[in-house]
Amino acid sequence: MFCWGGNDTWFFKILKKKIFKFIKDYKIFNKYDKILLGVSGGKDSISLLNCMSKLSHIYELELSVAHLNHGMREEAGRDEDFVRQICKN
Repeated sequence: MFCWGGNDTWFFKILKKKIFKFIKDYKIFNKYDKILLGVSGGKDSISLLNCMSKLSHIYELELSVAHLNHGMREEAGRDEDFVRQICKN
């Protein structure tokens, strides 16, 4: 997972700055908003969850996660378990 932490590289420092500017410029959300984030368990949605988790502390957001186990792939149950585990941590 990536987002930002204590050991930011120049790339992630620039990325973080751009994310905050985008949120502010386009008023994506405001302090104390409630956000429902759809998470599949793939790399992209887990990275988004990681970033939103960090932003939720900064913006004091109420972050909830939704996952749909459609049961159409053999991996669907593992995806559900993985998302549950990530959310517990």
